[in-house]
Amino acid sequence: MPGAFFSEPRQFELLVGGVLPELARARRRVRLWSAGCGAGEEAWSLAMVVEEAALPPEVEVEIVATEADRRALAIATEAVYRDDQMRAVSAERRRRHFVRGVGPRRGLWRVIAPLRDRVELCELDLDGPWRGGAPAGAQAGARAGAQAGAQAGAQAGARFDVVFCHAPVARRVPRDAEPLIRRLAEVLAPGGALFLGRPAGPDGLPGFVRCAPGVYRRCAR
Repeated sequence: MPGAFFSEPRQFELLVGGVLPELARARRRVRLWSAGCGAGEEAWSLAMVVEEAALPPEVEVEIVATEADRRALAIATEAVYRDDQMRAVSAERRRRHFVRGVGPRRGLWRVIAPLRDRVELCELDLDGPWRGGAPAGAQAGARAGAQAGAQAGAQAGARFDVVFCHAPVARRVPRDAEPLIRRLAEVLAPGGALFLGRPAGPDGLPGFVRCAPGVYRRCAR
């Protein structure tokens, strides 16, 4: 399944209108994970809505995006997309979050550098081992750059508050998706939210409340 910006728009509305503000009121650091981000559209969609949410400045937001396919990860890192891939991105968001190509790059759009700096992109096979209850590639935190390595030890084993995993779950039949969904659920902090896409997700998930099609909140302890 090809990636798309703002796949399942209702879920992004739920994230911005309810989940993120609630988390920001309850804690000083909010961690988001785009699990299986493909060519990066989901990760940059998350980064855009976080930027637009105008959360309190004292709340640190970290975004991690992982992908097993190195070619897709390279596209995500470059963050350049064609006009036809931008259909779900409004004109206002294009002006705010992208640079439009000119000359030989006409018809291309690149995510602006400040937004790219919000996301840590890592190679990770969702079917492979995860270290310490969280993705091994995501242990460093969400901001790319020199600070990432220094943060690795302090954040080892940290849980996530929001997990998006649309395409990897949707590509699997329900029986094959269930083990992945349960592993994703295990890395969520109490009160965290799991976004699986509207058609996906089991009828019930132990310890979670289903609050919308494909969206689950972990019960607070």
